[in-house]
Amino acid sequence: MTFQNLLNYVFPNGPPSGKRFIIKSSLEIGGQLFLPDQIINQVFKEAYSHIWIDLEDVEEYCKAKCMIIQVFMFIITSLDLGILD
Repeated sequence: MTFQNLLNYVFPNGPPSGKRFIIKSSLEIGGQLFLPDQIINQVFKEAYSHIWIDLEDVEEYCKAKCMIIQVFMFIITSLDLGILD
């Protein structure tokens, strides 16, 4: 069973409009994020584990993802031009 299978079972209607589910090991800042396609029993070897489901704004996620891509492209371009040697 994947984390996505679990989400589909617990929340059959999916997340609210404009939101997405985030699966975490903790709600603390350093909590590990799990991918929806990860198989649960390969991540957790114990028979009983706690996971937290959080909601995230899709728009905020897209903004952050675009910013990361822009920084990455800047670094690659700078390396190609010899600016960051």
